[in-house]
Amino acid sequence: MLKKGVAVNVEMVNDADIGNGMMSETMAVQMLVMPLFMLSMIGSIIASLVFWHKDATELRKKNVWFAAVAQAAFVLVLSAIMAGLALFIDTVAGGLSLPGGRIYPFIWFACFCCMLCFVSLCDACFPLGALVAVGTFALGMGTAMLAPEMLPSFWADWVCPLAPQAHIGNGVRTIIYFGHMPGSTDLLPLAGFGVVGALALLAATLLPKRKEAGKQHSVTNL
Repeated sequence: MLKKGVAVNVEMVNDADIGNGMMSETMAVQMLVMPLFMLSMIGSIIASLVFWHKDATELRKKNVWFAAVAQAAFVLVLSAIMAGLALFIDTVAGGLSLPGGRIYPFIWFACFCCMLCFVSLCDACFPLGALVAVGTFALGMGTAMLAPEMLPSFWADWVCPLAPQAHIGNGVRTIIYFGHMPGSTDLLPLAGFGVVGALALLAATLLPKRKEAGKQHSVTNL
């Protein structure tokens, strides 16, 4: 612009110093969200197979309600570990200086909501739940790094509002550049995934009981 004789007044707003790590500021968000979501997706599918479909712990055989609570507790702990690992990739491996004390609770919350959703959908209907997890990962992969204005209309209008990666990326940027926790615009969609997961887990828990009740009713009629 200066070469064309146009005076430009450039003002940096909410500038943040994240250190001189190997990753750029844009890639820092992507490399935080992508491993977090990938770990959440894979961990959810494995947890569903171990706790529910294979019943390796035999908790479901003993008490299906206790198995559901134990699985949710396991997801809570596992999501905490995965959130810490994702933050480790950016801060230690990537050499970036991020406000981990504020970022960690947010990405833990996001990871837990996504995992609860995916693992419960897998419990209720496998492999359809796994396909939902993989599809969410594939469709929302670029939404954490790119603004909706830079994406095709389908992604901007339909995928971004629903993709958890987009809301996690926005939340991380809010913490880094604005210095406060994300608002309801990003927290509510993530919480929605958790609500879907809770409902799916309830359905997965009640479904076997209904089948057993139906079989007992059939035997009684005979």
